[in-house]
Amino acid sequence: YQRRVHGEVYSILLERLTKKSDEMDLFVLDVIWIGDLSQHLTDLNKYGVTSAETNQHFFVLIENNTLNDKLLAIPWFVTTGMLYYRTDLLTKYGFTPPSSWKQLELMASKIQDGERSQAVNNLNLISTKPQTKGTFHGFVWQGLAYEGLTCVALEWIASNDGGLIVSPTGEVTVNNKEARSALEMARSWIDRITPREVLNWTEKESLDVWLAGNAAFIRSWPSVFASSNRNDSNVRGLFGISSLPSANLNPGVGTLGGWNLGVRLYSKNKPQAAALARFLSSAPEQKRRMLALTDIPTMNHLHRDLEICNSATAGFVCNFSFNVVRRPSTQTAPLYTNISAIFYQGVNRLLSGLIDTDSALLEKKKKKKKKKSTL
Repeated sequence: YQRRVHGEVYSILLERLTKKSDEMDLFVLDVIWIGDLSQHLTDLNKYGVTSAETNQHFFVLIENNTLNDKLLAIPWFVTTGMLYYRTDLLTKYGFTPPSSWKQLELMASKIQDGERSQAVNNLNLISTKPQTKGTFHGFVWQGLAYEGLTCVALEWIASNDGGLIVSPTGEVTVNNKEARSALEMARSWIDRITPREVLNWTEKESLDVWLAGNAAFIRSWPSVFASSNRNDSNVRGLFGISSLPSANLNPGVGTLGGWNLGVRLYSKNKPQAAALARFLSSAPEQKRRMLALTDIPTMNHLHRDLEICNSATAGFVCNFSFNVVRRPSTQTAPLYTNISAIFYQGVNRLLSGLIDTDSALLEKKKKKKKKKSTL
């Protein structure tokens, strides 16, 4: 894993598509790329994909992949933000998984204080895996100025009824009191339950802290489940997963992520490429990938499949509630990557204390309006 790999892949893909390169027919697309790359993608409805097939997938994914009634990509596997917690430490301190951000703050603070105190006093931890060297933290996540922070901040804002940054009709909605409250909540965590270093962390750095046994909670993606169960993990057998907390009585939300299969508009092999995409996204193939690689299926019925549900490595998907929120990539196409950069840069500066909340939101609104005027 290297920082900026995701952005580099997009840049390479965009360059080759723009040049109408013959190097590829079928390629993998992040959920947020489909709108920005729509002019280079084939309508799969014209190459054998039927409503019977699309109806098997989660509606939100087909909605994300459809622009002007054209199905531009077919879902391959899905991800979403989720909360991982230390089951041993929640038991030790008398807690159950948090359903609200306030509860998480309280739990993270108490556990962090307790574990740091025990480490200082050279006491044995109750958990069966000893904490490795390093400071123990209550809650870790991804705070670097990159796409991951857009995902994290959207979860905070949406869970507090602050909207989706940009409405489905393209209106900038982020400058509101609920969004402001959510971001101020997150800023209050820095240097309290979350280390300031998180503002330079991606998935890798936050995962390293979690796997070392040095965090009570981590917000991350489904891939952390397999990593946490590795033989060299200090949290193996000592963690659980749940939906992210909420700031109100509504269920928490996780940002929609995942990968899709698209066919190049200029391909000379469209029927064959579309047929391969349909095979790779089929139910049997998705089931195989979930059991072998824990790539979460995009089809609802596979989340109730007995073989998957009874699997020690894949069964978690059957007990997890997927309440997702979409980034505004379709309604802001072809400028989503630019708009997201404005958003995550502003949020990072806000969390760093370089600007206040009002300045950050007003700056986003002005820049987004300018971008929108060029659509």
